[in-house]
Amino acid sequence: VTWVQRLASLLGEEMDRLVQDQASTFLKRCDLSNKLALLQETPQEAKLSDVPGMDVASLTASFRGFYHSLFSLGAFNIPQCDRISGHRLRSQARRGVAQLISSAYDKIFA
Repeated sequence: VTWVQRLASLLGEEMDRLVQDQASTFLKRCDLSNKLALLQETPQEAKLSDVPGMDVASLTASFRGFYHSLFSLGAFNIPQCDRISGHRLRSQARRGVAQLISSAYDKIFA
């Protein structure tokens, strides 16, 4: 393994860690990470509206925060990604965060 390959590998690992951390922070901010955990813990045959925290009011509040964070001017703030000086790497990080957030959204609505 060459020095360049090792650096590329370390960069990839750090990028993965950064993307995961920033997506997790975003989902926690609007309480969707909690909803995802509840979905994973709840048996498929159970009625989700009976699960504490999955009632209509709780989901409405969480998604209101989600949409506000996503669509408000400057609200989709990913501070650690925005500190990356290289445009290609910064774009890659932001794209990765957006994909994880999109995946979480799909899991909730599936």
